[in-house]
Amino acid sequence: MTTIAEQFTREHDELANAAGSLSADYWSISQGLRLLGDRWSLLIVRELLGGERGFNDMSRALPDLSRTLLSQRLKRLVQLELVIRNDETGPRGSRRYRLTPVGYGLRQTLESLGLWAS
Repeated sequence: MTTIAEQFTREHDELANAAGSLSADYWSISQGLRLLGDRWSLLIVRELLGGERGFNDMSRALPDLSRTLLSQRLKRLVQLELVIRNDETGPRGSRRYRLTPVGYGLRQTLESLGLWAS
């Protein structure tokens, strides 16, 4: 069974080989946006940069994000191997989530994006 990350890597390699003369940077940025370019994923990662968080904590920190969509985005981030879900429940039955080392790799990107936007 291939992971979503492996599938996107394979697609990236196929597109890069087909494109030939196009910049590798273009394809890398394009792939990154396909993986994390939705409205909420990077904000969820930002919340987890501070350490392990419960589902309810993240829901309160992102009040415009519905709980259903938060659950969907977290599942996707787990599939992409950016987030780990702790199967033990936290206080009041809340699941706990934390970033993987790959997820923490987004720290500099998010900090740069925040500085640029300021």
